[in-house]
Amino acid sequence: AYNRSSYPSYSALDATVWLMNRDGSIDIRLHNANGQGELQNSYPRWGPLPDDDVLWLAFSSRRAYPLDTIDQPNIWVSAIEPTLAEQGQDPSSAPFWLPGQQRSSDNHLPLWWSQ
Repeated sequence: AYNRSSYPSYSALDATVWLMNRDGSIDIRLHNANGQGELQNSYPRWGPLPDDDVLWLAFSSRRAYPLDTIDQPNIWVSAIEPTLAEQGQDPSSAPFWLPGQQRSSDNHLPLWWSQ
């Protein structure tokens, strides 16, 4: 997973998250995960383990959260279905806001760890 932008900046408003396999034969824009508008989607990171046939992708995004409209990047998580990617389809789900974040912080790097 990586992000693409027309500007040479990690914080470009038009940044979107994409998915590519190792040999480069699949390169898919994650429309469902990206949403609409200039949301500064960046810093994608994979979750440590698959959950059945689903992978988890966390990324930073500047999008409105219904309970709070502070305009700061926060961490969002999308489910990824690899079988859809193999068929050339968007494998992502609409993302959910990761609970426990301080909304007023500028959150960019999702980190995964086990207890």
